[in-house]
Amino acid sequence: MSGITKSHVREVYSYLLTQKLNVSDNDIQLLYILKYLPKNKNIKIFDAGCGNGKYAEKLMHFGYKKIYGLDIFPKLNNIHFNYIMGSLDHLPYNNSSFDFVYYNSAIYYLNNINKGFFEFSRVLKKGDKLLITVPTKYSLFTLWRRFKLWLGLKSAKHLKGLKFYSRREYINFLEKNDFEVILVDGYDLSFLFYPAYRKFSRFCELYLGFKIPLLKNRITKSKFMRDIKSIFGYHMIIVGKKK
Repeated sequence: MSGITKSHVREVYSYLLTQKLNVSDNDIQLLYILKYLPKNKNIKIFDAGCGNGKYAEKLMHFGYKKIYGLDIFPKLNNIHFNYIMGSLDHLPYNNSSFDFVYYNSAIYYLNNINKGFFEFSRVLKKGDKLLITVPTKYSLFTLWRRFKLWLGLKSAKHLKGLKFYSRREYINFLEKNDFEVILVDGYDLSFLFYPAYRKFSRFCELYLGFKIPLLKNRITKSKFMRDIKSIFGYHMIIVGKKK
């Protein structure tokens, strides 16, 4: 792990195990997964660093049955997919086992992040796709992350010892491990508006008894905006195709 032990990461993220497995149909990460996921419902899918399994469960709701998840927890509750405890830098699967691989914000905990990308490439079939979401390096979001970490705030304890990588660095990791990068994008560009709107919506629901609609997420069409979001957004999204 990168400056942090597996036991500490497990402790930090243990709250996930008590969260509901619901994922909104408008969830931006889900929208991108569905965009690049093959339509054949019999493919084998790997959810790397699956957390509590909410995305895997959501894909099962869409009819995908052969889903495999891996994370650092001994077990997950109330799930219906194949789960195993393990590490992203030593995957317990044979070469070319999967038709689609995705992970959301997990690989940067590895000491050797390149080893994680090597493992993704190894278990993915030729011509198939890997989708990753990771924090941006130069955004106001990450400046705020670093500031909270410097203050020692509890909300930033999961960032201790982490290294943030740039868009170019992630592209290099993928290309070195036999991937052709076919998309680089990001989401939640506004540092102030999106978080404030979500909190206001939540406040109205909890304390005022009514809901206000959240903004509808959309896949970015403009290459210029994809480039901007991948640098200054909350997270970047990268899709690679195994050569």
